[in-house]
Amino acid sequence: MRNPTSKRKRKVFLAYLLVIAFIFSACSSRPKPEDTVKEFIKHINNYNAEACIDLLEPELANQTRASMSLGGLLSKKLTGIELDSNSLIALLPVLTAFLNLVGIGIDLPQWEAKNFSTVETGNKASVTCDMHVQTGDSTDSYVAIFDLVYNKGKWFISDMR
Repeated sequence: MRNPTSKRKRKVFLAYLLVIAFIFSACSSRPKPEDTVKEFIKHINNYNAEACIDLLEPELANQTRASMSLGGLLSKKLTGIELDSNSLIALLPVLTAFLNLVGIGIDLPQWEAKNFSTVETGNKASVTCDMHVQTGDSTDSYVAIFDLVYNKGKWFISDMR
């Protein structure tokens, strides 16, 4: 025959475990969707195409990589030099600096996002922000909307407008 006190202790112990598990699950927070958007813009400003693509949802990332590979094929046809699109994009700041040295003034755009507003519903989110694109002395501003999906512990951009 079992001791009734040990049954009670077991129930109390299980109750404590449940409370602790609840506290840990409530405290463990997933990343914020706007952090993915901020990281995306940082990579755009650094002309890091591969890092930008890594933040896209997988199907969109695959489509983007396929489109970029066509750009690499086109560059080989036009120049005889096979450069993938990532390399071409990474070379933009160097090419721009060279063109500026020889007197052909070209400014590469820089993006800045402010005033983020996020609506999160389950594993989907929509991030709205004020986007400012500066090219030389000119700045264009518009409202940007990023749709994201949460998958495998990460937010991925599924659409931008």
